[in-house]
Amino acid sequence: MAFLSGKSVGNDLITDARLVWNKETAGPLGQAITAVDQKIAYQYASLVPSTANFIYALNIKSLWNISTKIMALYPSQAGTQGMIEQRLKPLGLDLDKDILQNITGELSLLLAWPSGQQSATPGASLTDVMQYFSGLTENSSLMLGLQNAQAFQPVLQKALGPILLQAQAETYQGYQITHGGAFAFSFLDKALLVGTKADAIKKTIDAIKAKQVLEEKESLKKLSKQIDTQSAFTQVYIDYPAYLDFVMNLSSADLQKQKGSEAQQDVTQAELNKYLETAKKLYGDALMSFSVQPDGLQMRAALELK
Repeated sequence: MAFLSGKSVGNDLITDARLVWNKETAGPLGQAITAVDQKIAYQYASLVPSTANFIYALNIKSLWNISTKIMALYPSQAGTQGMIEQRLKPLGLDLDKDILQNITGELSLLLAWPSGQQSATPGASLTDVMQYFSGLTENSSLMLGLQNAQAFQPVLQKALGPILLQAQAETYQGYQITHGGAFAFSFLDKALLVGTKADAIKKTIDAIKAKQVLEEKESLKKLSKQIDTQSAFTQVYIDYPAYLDFVMNLSSADLQKQKGSEAQQDVTQAELNKYLETAKKLYGDALMSFSVQPDGLQMRAALELK
């Protein structure tokens, strides 16, 4: 059974969606999914610059534990865990002791639109969009939550092996940043931050030092009270106005590939931009959580209304 409800709380719009199942008829698969401890304290908001526009946070430890329970129900999949362990063995790594016990489970993708390109450019070309995505990659990073950063450092060294021989290290505001040709990483207090450029990591460190991180935003403080922050296997944060700017950039380039006169394209782009500009004035940040409950799946979303 599925249920969907919505309500207004102050200046926020709250949506609650549920996919409900009967615990008695859910069978071993349903019992395996709900039996796993889903609790996690996501920390991305305390480590991400307040300029971040999109965050996808995932509890990979919880999903791994669910996967192992499901694999145990199906003999044909029983060897998957062993295969992973065998691949780690030559590196001198143990899946449980070296990896699972040293991580919180959080893996967060952090995106920030490139500065100076947040407004739609009429007549943007496909090349412009490709450059935009290049800038997006350079300003993005992955964050892995750690129980023990010091214990995880030799684990990463073993995993990367010869790759580190070509890397360079520098100290920036008390943190060591290791970077090679296409990657950079740094151990923060309780997290490993990985990006394609050292500059993106430096911006994160600057924000942490200056306390200009996402958790300081008043909108996020409000929205966090409306979602599941204790047991969500996934959380998603979106700076909605910045997302609409992103859509305008893409739509402008896409129209250039369509047939029709330049005048028709200008009218279509103007109409779309007008709609998106109106939406930007109406909506602010959005925060969503997806969690496994004893009686089914739950999605809670909170959208800031201006």
